[in-house]
Amino acid sequence: MPLTKTPWHPLPLTISNRSAPPLLLQSTFTSTTYTIHLTDLVNIWSESLSKREILARAERNSTAIDPSEDVSQLPILLEKLEYALGRKRDDDAVDVEIFLGKSGLRLKATVELPKPLGDLKWVFELQPVGGVELVNLLVLPYLSEVATLRDMVESLMTVVKEKDTVLERLVEGMGEAGMDVGAMVGGGRRRRGLDKFDVGRWRGEFLGGDRRAGEVVSEVFEQNSEPEIPGVKGLGGEAGEWWRGLDEDGGGEEKEKEPRKKFEPGGGAQERWLQNPIPGKPVSDTDDDEFEVRRTPPRASERTPQSIKKPQSISPPSFRRKLSPCFKIRLAIQNSTPTHQASHREDRWG
Repeated sequence: MPLTKTPWHPLPLTISNRSAPPLLLQSTFTSTTYTIHLTDLVNIWSESLSKREILARAERNSTAIDPSEDVSQLPILLEKLEYALGRKRDDDAVDVEIFLGKSGLRLKATVELPKPLGDLKWVFELQPVGGVELVNLLVLPYLSEVATLRDMVESLMTVVKEKDTVLERLVEGMGEAGMDVGAMVGGGRRRRGLDKFDVGRWRGEFLGGDRRAGEVVSEVFEQNSEPEIPGVKGLGGEAGEWWRGLDEDGGGEEKEKEPRKKFEPGGGAQERWLQNPIPGKPVSDTDDDEFEVRRTPPRASERTPQSIKKPQSISPPSFRRKLSPCFKIRLAIQNSTPTHQASHREDRWG
């Protein structure tokens, strides 16, 4: 028995449970093993048994088909179980029921066998698994299908648009040649083919009111052919606990936050210049002049012509520096010379 993987499909319950949401099943069978997945689109349960585990359960439950009898019986057993859970069965020879187990769900399958054999009874013990499995097995593959179908639709819209352009030119050319294209095509829906394709109207035909979940699930998962979609790399197990890597809030206590920098339009280099001003020339202890660092003047685009004034002449700063001792003596001699000469004149003419 080769590997067979049944795509997601509604669980074929003999008696439907009205209180249950839509249930989807996926199964993978080989000649010696099987894996079952069941989901309600919120949770997921699974069971995967090896050859040894299948033989042990068959012996414990005394199944009508004994896989330990010979090598050929195990593939027959698994084939019957696959048929019981399949979506293509349409007879009354199979019953599938669902029950609540000790730690999960139990699927009980009963398959009618030819006489004198009794019915084959098998119980699948499904255990809950993490939500990452649901994402990898159901969500991501169908998201990939949605993305693929969207790309296909967009590509198809481009092709239709190009054909509309070519068709319009053909109709114009045939009309100029005196040919009645409408008569050639005929009436009804054929004539509508001459009109340009209205994408908005076409999309509106598929967009209506809200639909029930069960209706959507049945329409999507009851197809007879498995959709061809590109593979998707699944998430790792740590994705189910990604929030554990977040920083703790600190018990509601607000931490001190650094003040935000005030945003100024056109800041950039100007803001960096203001934060790190160019160091001025160091002022000595003997220098009384004070220097003031001023902000950058407003940009030229922000100044009006009236505010622009002609540059004024700059007078040299007043001479207020302290004089050296040698210069003081020389200045004193120069200042005292006229007074000394005047005193001599006064003595001579007195």
